[in-house]
Amino acid sequence: MPGRNSVIELKVSLNKIEELKGKIEELEATLQNCEL
Repeated sequence: MPGRNSVIELKVSLNKIEELKGKIEELEATLQNCEL
C-alpha cells in the first residue's frame, strides 16, 4: 500500500527535523557563549 510508505517517510522526515532542531539549539548555545 502506497499510503503506508508515505506515513513511514513522514516519520523519518520528522525524526530528521527533530535531530536538526537539537543541533541548531546546540549551535545557538555555543554562539551565545562565544559572543564578544
